[in-house]
Amino acid sequence: MGRPAQLNQLRAHQSYLTELSTRGTLLFAGSFDESGGGMIVVRAASIHEATAIAQGDPLIAAGLERCQIRRLSSVIDPNNRLGPSEDDVTLIQPVPVVATKDSFSVADALTDERFASFAVQCFAKSQLSVDDPHRQEFIQAARERGLQKLVLLLDDQVVGQLELAPAATSGLPIAGEGVTVMHCMWVPAAFGSLGVGQRLCREAMERADRGLATIAFDSDHGWLPRSFYERLGFRQVAETHTGRFFGETPINAYLMWKAKGSGSDLVPRWDAAQLVDGVSFCPAYPWLFGSQRYWGRRFAYHVRVVRQGLTRPAVLEQFAHLAQREIDHWTVVELGLPAADLRPAIERIQQALSDAPTYYATVKHIEGDELFVVFPHRVFDVKQDAATWDAAIRYGLSCGIPRRELVFSHPPL
Repeated sequence: MGRPAQLNQLRAHQSYLTELSTRGTLLFAGSFDESGGGMIVVRAASIHEATAIAQGDPLIAAGLERCQIRRLSSVIDPNNRLGPSEDDVTLIQPVPVVATKDSFSVADALTDERFASFAVQCFAKSQLSVDDPHRQEFIQAARERGLQKLVLLLDDQVVGQLELAPAATSGLPIAGEGVTVMHCMWVPAAFGSLGVGQRLCREAMERADRGLATIAFDSDHGWLPRSFYERLGFRQVAETHTGRFFGETPINAYLMWKAKGSGSDLVPRWDAAQLVDGVSFCPAYPWLFGSQRYWGRRFAYHVRVVRQGLTRPAVLEQFAHLAQREIDHWTVVELGLPAADLRPAIERIQQALSDAPTYYATVKHIEGDELFVVFPHRVFDVKQDAATWDAAIRYGLSCGIPRRELVFSHPPL
């Protein structure tokens, strides 16, 4: 529950291909590079059996794709990979559903009760509760001041969504007279080939005053990617580093603009510092809501700290949590840290540690031999070899930490 049905159908499509392969029916399948769609080659006794196989595909059965079925009259198979007979090899070529301009319709979830759940939520229902107080408060305040939550429909099925508002109403720190702000646009992968993004953008532009502004992020992260908006005709007018990281890669934010008519000489403005501090109009806006700085699972360093040893436990929200374990009466937390943010992160941890009594944290390189022992007022750069710990141990003892607790390497949590 909570996931769009079309995403479930994509998973069902993969499971269906796996089943065909297990039965020996599927010979190979693949997608085309640029034109969309793909090709599936199966073994079938007749064209009727091939048709039944195609109609059993969840994407085709749901009407999300159509297909053309052709028989291969001759096959070059020097290694006999297709089996002893070539007469029963059939090609199924999926073709995207043909959707014309008239196939689509648009509804506003703030006024159309059929889509009321989309007013507060979106396709990220697993990340955003329908009664989330941050979201409810924003919607109630903004809906009377021009907020719109558009859902794009194809045969009454929601295939895309877009939220937009005048700059003064927007939850993003964007300003400019006549600027209309898009918070986000979401097109599920199952409908990516239907021109849904272009259709939503056209609808938004029709409703905009002098143009559309939005904030995008580095394209390779896959969430509100800059490349997506560039394909829709937006141009970059400003850039800032968010202070966040995706694994080892810094995340940049980009102010994007697409002018409309009289807005050709207009350039919107933003408050980049406010953006970095965080936004609260939607908790499903993951890059900047709250203070978490890191996403992804591969990090150069692992940080280990005792939660009870922090005077400001909120500092943990700035890191990617890798593991947590209760050991005796302690809560030991392991965090991920990119190499690019090593020194600033150590400073943040150091400032959050209690010194009455004194606690410490360790920062360990997961592949190299680096090990940092972080006390509230001292940092020791040692090695993972215990023979290098003497100075750090003496300092810890001088702070009143029991000797048995001054062990800087631990088994995985």
